[in-house]
Order: sequence, then C-alpha cells, then structure tokens
Amino acid sequence: MKPFWRILLISLVLNSHTGASAEFKLSVTTHLGDRQTFRQGDTIAFLVSLHQDAYLHVIYEDAAGDLTLVLPNQQQAETFYKAAQFISVPAADAGFEFSVGPPYGKETLWVIACDKPLDLNRLVALTAVENGMHLLKNTKIEQLKKKLYAYASEHNLRLDTAAGSIHTLP
Repeated sequence: MKPFWRILLISLVLNSHTGASAEFKLSVTTHLGDRQTFRQGDTIAFLVSLHQDAYLHVIYEDAAGDLTLVLPNQQQAETFYKAAQFISVPAADAGFEFSVGPPYGKETLWVIACDKPLDLNRLVALTAVENGMHLLKNTKIEQLKKKLYAYASEHNLRLDTAAGSIHTLP
C-alpha cells in the first residue's frame, strides 16, 4: 500500500504563470484541469507541461509558507524531462499521493525548469523527511527564487518557474 503524503487540499483554484524569463513556457494544472473542487479524501495529481527539454524541481508551498521539495525525491531521483509531454506529480509509482484534508489556505505547487541540473543543496538547507522528500528549512519562496535567478545568472543557466496556486477551504 502506498504511503499517503497529506498535502491537505479541499477546494482548488489553479492559476498558472511563468517566471520573468519565460524560457521554458511551463504550465501547471491538475488531472481534472483548472478550477476544480476537491473534497476531503480526494487524491490529486498535478500535470506539468514544458515546451523544451529541461531539468525540473517541484516544490510545494503549504498554507503556512513552508516549503517541501517534492521532486526529485527518494523514489524519483531523475530530474530530466523531455518537452511536449505531461509530467504527472506525483508519478504513479512515486510512493506518495496528494490527499485532501485540513489545514486550509493558499497553497502553491512551484515548478523550476533549468537547462542544466541544479543542486539545491548549494542554495538552501534541505532536511530529509521519512517519505523521501526534503523540507527547505527557514526558506520562503521569494528568497529561494531570488537565489535561483542569481545562481542562474552567475552560472549562465537558463531558468524559469511556473506555479499553480491552490485555495483550500473548510
């Protein structure tokens, strides 16, 4: 039986956007499309699409602003993905699911695409958790994005982000 990773969602309004560079034309949606409502106990898969081959990292931002590195993880170490396909997050064999439940508020799934592999350990402190993912300790998404774009500029990398925002309600 797959372990559940409770990401805690109930009602969904998804808004996709790309970062300032729009390098990869990323988009994020759910398996049911945008603006769907999910109920207690439902499981959700996000779909990421990109128009160019890229190395991806996926970060979940919970209602408190805490960050979890969802991809790569212990079961899905590969970060390179080909363009023109939908990438399911989580993958069918990922070993976790996004499951609906409390607490509620704005939550976001962030996708980072880069033309070369990224080592997030060089930018932020990662703490492993038992489900094979990593917490980004003492880091907020705006801090991380600034570090990522500065690192990309310094190392002549192409980098872009997209986000799907989720609003959860009781």
